[in-house]
Amino acid sequence: VDHRDPVIDIQHGWQGWDAYIDRLFCDVDKLDVLCTACHDIKSAHEVQMRKYFRAKRREEQGNTEEDDNE
Repeated sequence: VDHRDPVIDIQHGWQGWDAYIDRLFCDVDKLDVLCTACHDIKSAHEVQMRKYFRAKRREEQGNTEEDDNE
């Protein structure tokens, strides 16, 4: 089963435990059934997009150091 809305937001990254839990325990109509291969592809894409937006945020803030909270 896959969450339609990623548990960790792609554009904003980690937003705290409340947001994480709200997204993790969602209604069944916000879940999709995917085969393992498709889930892996979708998850890998989400990770790459998260990295892109994290780098973009750091660039806008003038910060290039790694942030352990994301």
